[in-house]
Amino acid sequence: MMNAKAAELGLKDTLFANPHGLSDESHYTTAHDLALITRAAMEYPLFCEIVSTKRKSAPYLGDENGRILVNHNKMLFNYPGTVGVKTGYTLRDGKCLVSACERDGLTLIAVTLNDPFPQATHKSLYESAFERFAAVRVAEAGEIRVSVPLEDGEEEFAEAANPDDFVITLPKGADYSIELTKITPVQAPVGKGERLAQAKVVVDGNTVGIIDLESLDDQPEHIYSLWEKLLGKRLDK
Repeated sequence: MMNAKAAELGLKDTLFANPHGLSDESHYTTAHDLALITRAAMEYPLFCEIVSTKRKSAPYLGDENGRILVNHNKMLFNYPGTVGVKTGYTLRDGKCLVSACERDGLTLIAVTLNDPFPQATHKSLYESAFERFAAVRVAEAGEIRVSVPLEDGEEEFAEAANPDDFVITLPKGADYSIELTKITPVQAPVGKGERLAQAKVVVDGNTVGIIDLESLDDQPEHIYSLWEKLLGKRLDK
């Protein structure tokens, strides 16, 4: 199941040989794949709460707060904005660290493997990345609207727009454009929230983001009357 999930997440260089994580010669992964795993895991609020917790008390020998658990990730204590994630160490693999840091609406993930000084490396990576990149709101909710031709619907067109703000990470100062992809007719009925079209964010000729445009309303199928069926065409067009 773990390997199936890895494939679903697009991991190309990871293999799990057991579910508990203890050393196995068949295990392998990369820093890039660990970053993808982390990005997926941080979609879960409970996971984020756990990995960002610095200290936690737990019951011990009848005392409700008899044991204090301290997070081993020192980045949480000495680098502002750190929100996780996980330390690791074995004799063979050395010190490994996956961290995440938030600043000015941008969350970055850093991964190092077999690094004797992981904290210093991660801090350096973050300083460089936050200096070069920013979270850019390229479109507010509903800003991009299109009319999509509707086949056999009560209306001739279905209106679609981006349902949410679209924020993307870009190099600071980068010029970007938003371009609609080819709009093709859709078959009725269409439900509210159904994806009908897309727009793309383009930087230097490269597509760096895709914005889904969703139907704003339900669009029912046209019910043909007896005369329309006899004539073989719609009478309202």
